Amino acid sequence: MSWLLLLTLPPAALFYYACPAWWAERDAADFSRNPADDTFHGKFHRQRMVWRAITMVAVSLLASLPILEDSAVSYLFGAAGLLVMGGAYFFYCFNPTLNEARNLPYVAKYYVSPDPAAAFFPDRYLWQKARAAYPAASNAYVQQMAGELLQRLLRRVLLAGCLLGALLWLAAYLAG
Repeated sequence: MSWLLLLTLPPAALFYYACPAWWAERDAADFSRNPADDTFHGKFHRQRMVWRAITMVAVSLLASLPILEDSAVSYLFGAAGLLVMGGAYFFYCFNPTLNEARNLPYVAKYYVSPDPAAAFFPDRYLWQKARAAYPAASNAYVQQMAGELLQRLLRRVLLAGCLLGALLWLAAYLAG
């Protein structure tokens, strides 16, 4: 089983590493073709998120197939561990990569939208948190503070995802 994992895990890791950049480039190209798609809500983003989730689940399940010969429980723990780590990395990388790919002058790498139509999490949540911490500050300063909150949040999600993924892989090893 262990030698088969050496054949499946590196391609899965490469996929998870390249996935955010590929999706960000694709989204940015679609936005430049049709600027109306560049909203922070709506059908376009929900459809893309569903396809991203399906792809990540499929890669996790396929990459964990060698564990299936041990037991179904260890297979599920291994697949869940891969999915958690890949999802955390995707969340960590996608937003800053997309912001850079959009190449808009007002959008920094860690951009949080003040738009009331933006997604509640993380945009409006972090904007409200920054506004509450600095009620008298200008919008530009609140924007900068919200960007720093986003950067911290993304780092914490990546760390928590890696730790949880490692614990799930340990559980897969112990269950096998």
